[in-house]
Amino acid sequence: MQALAALDSDIPVCVARELTKTFETYHRGSASRLAAEFAECPPRGEIVLLVGGVNAPRAVR
Repeated sequence: MQALAALDSDIPVCVARELTKTFETYHRGSASRLAAEFAECPPRGEIVLLVGGVNAPRAVR
């Protein structure tokens, strides 16, 4: 996540964790915000990383 934030700190990202399981979670935000979040508490388990494309809107919902 830190490498992605270094390339484009505002790119929208979603980290989906433990899909199809009881405790699945979704973390959405800019690459820089999620890099800071995961620096404090790294995600555990299986993750799927979704990265916004060139024409993706910058506002993350």
